[in-house]
Amino acid sequence: MKESEIRKIFLVIENAYGGVFAYDDYKVELWRQTLEDVPFELAEDNLLAYIRNPDNRFPPHPGALAQLAAEEARGPDIPNAEETRAMLAAYDWDRSLPLPALPPCVAELKAKWRADG
Repeated sequence: MKESEIRKIFLVIENAYGGVFAYDDYKVELWRQTLEDVPFELAEDNLLAYIRNPDNRFPPHPGALAQLAAEEARGPDIPNAEETRAMLAAYDWDRSLPLPALPPCVAELKAKWRADG
């Protein structure tokens, strides 16, 4: 994030938490360095979610604004356990059928690992 975006974040925090949150140029720079690879939109969304949570009575620290949502952190191609069970249940597997042959490159690696092991 840029310094101007950090200052926007601080303005929201300052208004949400009143006199509890103070900042200076050093704090702005520290947060900018800490959040330099975090998109402003993500930090802003996380800040609003943080403020909405009644358990959060104190201003956030920079790490609270950097967190990805659990779904995004997991990644689009890595299913969780529940999704894996649902996918497996959706398959109509006939376990009497042989498994498909491994591609040649995988078979070669497998043979090499067994020989090395």
